[in-house]
Amino acid sequence: MPKHCERNGSQKGLPKPTTTIAKVDANMRGANAPQSRPRNRRPCPRSRPGYIVRAKSLQWFPWLGARGLLTLELHAKCDGIAEECDALSITYKKTDPARWRTHLESLALGDRTALDLAHRMNVKTFDKFDDVLAEELLDEANARDRLDLPGARLRAEQAIDILATTVPP
Repeated sequence: MPKHCERNGSQKGLPKPTTTIAKVDANMRGANAPQSRPRNRRPCPRSRPGYIVRAKSLQWFPWLGARGLLTLELHAKCDGIAEECDALSITYKKTDPARWRTHLESLALGDRTALDLAHRMNVKTFDKFDDVLAEELLDEANARDRLDLPGARLRAEQAIDILATTVPP
């Protein structure tokens, strides 16, 4: 036994180790070994590249930043679609792929300006003296600084292309 493994006087009350690493390794390969895959698989929702279709909603992962997601959220409000947004995705409630496609097509057309979208923002004040500014000035500042219209349009066009290959019109 190597010198560092020998028991010194301070370890007198401890039991002598009986299991070796080879025994533990052999036991792990036997009946107690973890399974490589789960035995009871549950069906997952229908998944497509970049979006998930659920029974009463559609969740899209557009891979945009906070400005782009805010832009998509405001476009959904303009189209009358109930939505919920988090850091990575936007969930369109009570929306099927056909309705989502019409929403994306209206977004890709670019009929709405950033100023129209900024006008629909619930919270318009972000900086220290925003409370004293007129609402029109806040809308202009938010349209310029808080929205990403080109990024949202690009992602909408890409999503339309994906939908064209996965869901018939």
